[in-house]
Order: sequence, then structure tokens, then C-alpha cells
Amino acid sequence: MTEIQKILAISSGMETAEELADESTMFYELEDAVATMIRRCLRCFESYPGLLNKKSYRRKVLKIFKEAIQFIHKIEQEEPT
Repeated sequence: MTEIQKILAISSGMETAEELADESTMFYELEDAVATMIRRCLRCFESYPGLLNKKSYRRKVLKIFKEAIQFIHKIEQEEPT
């Protein structure tokens, strides 16, 4: 198999997530998603401190975060199969 054929074979496998991962490997994806969200939020707060210091903006920030909290509560309440 030539190098280009190897690259094409690897690349065709990347087209579907089923060939790359399963539930056990998705923990890394979830951990990265949370870490990325936190990092991005901190960056926003550092660059725009008014987001937390001004009452009207802080309320909007908390409203956004409450959506994430509701999602977490929904997952916690669902029964596993």
C-alpha cells in the first residue's frame, strides 16, 4: 500500500464517528467541551469585566448559565437504560 493509499484509507475512516469512537471514548469529548466552555467564559470575563460587574449584564450571563444548569438537571433526572 502506498503512502497516499494509507492516507486515503485513514481519511475515509474519519468520515463517520462510528469508526472512530464509542461511548467510553466520548468521555474525553465531554470533558473537553466543559473545559472549553469554562476557558471561553473566563476569557470573556477577563476581556469584558462588565459582564459580571454590571447588574443588567450579570443577569443575562446568569440566564445563559441557567440554561446549562437546566440541561444538567434534565440529564440527572433521566433514568439510564
